[in-house]
Amino acid sequence: MVHKSKIIVIWPPVILSIVFLLILIWIFLPPALVSFFYNKGEYCYNHGNYDASLIYYQRVLTLKHDYIQALNGKGRVLYIQGKYDYSVKYYDKVISIDPASAEAWCKKGKILNLHGHISEAMKCFNKSIEIDPGSGDAWYNRGIILNIRGNYKESTKCIYKSIECYSKILSRKTDSFDTWYGNGNAFYELGNYKDAVISYDEAIKLNPLSPFCLSKRAFALYKQGKNREGDKSFQKALKACDEWLSMNKDDGSVWYNRGNLFFYKGQYKEALACYDRALSVLPEYPVITVKKGEVLFKEKKYEESLTCYYKSLKIEPEYVEAVNSIGNILYIQGEYDKALKYYDKALKINPFDEVIWTNKGNILYDQGIYDKALKYFDRSLSINPNDVVTWNSRGNLFYTMENYKEALRCFDKSLSLNPEDGEILNLKGNILYYKGEYKEALACYDMSLKIDPHNEDARNNRNTLMKIYRNSE
Repeated sequence: MVHKSKIIVIWPPVILSIVFLLILIWIFLPPALVSFFYNKGEYCYNHGNYDASLIYYQRVLTLKHDYIQALNGKGRVLYIQGKYDYSVKYYDKVISIDPASAEAWCKKGKILNLHGHISEAMKCFNKSIEIDPGSGDAWYNRGIILNIRGNYKESTKCIYKSIECYSKILSRKTDSFDTWYGNGNAFYELGNYKDAVISYDEAIKLNPLSPFCLSKRAFALYKQGKNREGDKSFQKALKACDEWLSMNKDDGSVWYNRGNLFFYKGQYKEALACYDRALSVLPEYPVITVKKGEVLFKEKKYEESLTCYYKSLKIEPEYVEAVNSIGNILYIQGEYDKALKYYDKALKINPFDEVIWTNKGNILYDQGIYDKALKYFDRSLSINPNDVVTWNSRGNLFYTMENYKEALRCFDKSLSLNPEDGEILNLKGNILYYKGEYKEALACYDMSLKIDPHNEDARNNRNTLMKIYRNSE
């Protein structure tokens, strides 16, 4: 008996239902997957899992190749990994699709800055702010460039504006590492180290292994005199740098950050090695070149230091710190006329920099031109009435001129700002000695030696005073 195959007949309504279901899946599933993968990518990014975030961003782009948020996200991760040339390609792609992407303009500006194209970077930050006045990162980075160029007043305004923007973002979204870290950096630049640490702590909760955030946290703690806690953060930062560099050995920014850690601790040999490695990756970033020059200056390698500062000025002619530093080295080398020219050049860039006015006054003081030196010291104090170095210089000038009354007034002001200056206490003791106020003079010498037991001038002055006491008995 032959069995006949059964023929399954699907009713037309069922076929229509299946087709309709497939159409719904085709319409709604890709957008749902795009949203799912993007959110996963953002979560991984904010928690420091960058490799995973790249995978999710790429899955988004496989489904939707022009998805701007994923392009920005991928550019962001590549930037953090030190792959700047790849990163900027993604930001350029975003800008070609949407010229009004404030994030892309800002991030492109950061990359241009690292490559020494500071004027172009500034244009990008300005464009980002024009598109989105609430871009905290753009305001912050604009402020940093203005600071480099010596425009401290406008720089400070930008930093304050960035904090205002970050605060608004954090009132809506508290799980953004970049925002907490940026907020911390802004507070740090303003010298508000307490609030900087609070923001860094929130950022570290999201990404405990960020070498940059751990480093800045350590510096902020040191600035507050919390050395023990700062040392713990320092060790964590150094470990984070080493772990990161074991996976991304050519990340110039992390090498620079590692160098800053050693520089802060006075370990100049290690710092110099890190800066050299950073410059092998980012040869046109003037900030690293200036920092290298500072290390060489600390080691009294003045000619090598000058080479660094001259190089930085070829990249950014208005880098006021480099101009002033050249003047300082020429001053040390006794090249007073050349030093004055560089101080004048620095003052053309920023006539409101009290440090440069004081430096210029010190040269004239050394040359015995006291009236002009005094004018420069007074100009400096008109800008910053609480500048300790200038009060010291002004006091030294009057001390040399034997105008002890005015010198004492200057030294008292200086000590009210910095009571731990052993040398000024010694000079104050000398003035009191000349006035016959021996008991008060002795107290100054003792305080000076307590601060610096190796101050031979203070010790000799104290011994001389004690002989007078003995002879009078």
